[in-house]
Amino acid sequence: SFSNLVIIPARGGSKRLKNKNKLQLSGKPLVLYTVEAALKSQYVTDILVSSDNDEILDIACHDDKVSRHKRESFLATDTSTALELVNYIITNSTRTYDFVTLMLPTCPLRTYKHLDQAFDLISEDDDVIVSVTTYNFPIDLNVPVKGDYINLNDQSPLITGNTRSQNHEPNFRPNGGFYVARWDSFIKNRNFWKGKVKYSVMGPSDSVDVDTKFDLDSAELLIKEKANE
Repeated sequence: SFSNLVIIPARGGSKRLKNKNKLQLSGKPLVLYTVEAALKSQYVTDILVSSDNDEILDIACHDDKVSRHKRESFLATDTSTALELVNYIITNSTRTYDFVTLMLPTCPLRTYKHLDQAFDLISEDDDVIVSVTTYNFPIDLNVPVKGDYINLNDQSPLITGNTRSQNHEPNFRPNGGFYVARWDSFIKNRNFWKGKVKYSVMGPSDSVDVDTKFDLDSAELLIKEKANE
């Protein structure tokens, strides 16, 4: 068996959705969905919740397997990135692991099953595996603009008439579910997108990214729907 450190960044401040990580989603604080997914996974050794906010740490760190990381203020500004945080934690870690995994609390419908399935896909020479989902509209049909006007080139399917969405290859985006890297690979590359990077596809209904009130309401509806299945 191998060791895996999960890092869950959960800042107190949030520009678009106030107190996002503490907000109730179906009667449970948002951050807990991600903590519980990590706790249930068979491929997780330790969990570190990083926040500048004591209340979030109290909510998230109710289990012995979950450690608190009180975040330094320079890592908790509006421009701080999760990648900077992972770099900082790994650089200052007294212990090494086989893997480091970043899980964002904004992806509450990702479960331990998604993470476990991803670990089953990793082979010896893979550096990273990242969860992705499809865009819900073909990206080739995007409408570029310049000033007040639409600025299409002649190859655009909107001009050539190739607008049947089935004709377009699926495009993927990260959904924040998980970014898993071999510890050594991360130390070498300082990034989750370098080296041999595999992907694990999650369905759109498991990939809600909670950034606005609309997203939170959508997640609430999906949870109710899943409960009734």
